[in-house]
Amino acid sequence: KAFAKEIMAAAGVPTAMAHVCTTQDEVAAALDAFGAPHVVKDDGLAAGKGVVVTDDRDAALTHAAACLAKPGGAVVVEEFLDGPEVSL
Repeated sequence: KAFAKEIMAAAGVPTAMAHVCTTQDEVAAALDAFGAPHVVKDDGLAAGKGVVVTDDRDAALTHAAACLAKPGGAVVVEEFLDGPEVSL
């Protein structure tokens, strides 16, 4: 997901603002920067279970901690965008 954000930015593709985080302190700062609802995405493959969207800051931090605990763990914390999602 972090790689996709880099590619979209380089290509000028509009996307949500995001922070790539590798520590709980970075996650906490990103959550505070964007506010609720919180969007936390596991940067690795997660079989469709890697994204949490919640108003609960503690739930967002708990999900991030589980992702960061994996080898090479990182998360992408994004600003929340409301509307339909399209994937191509």
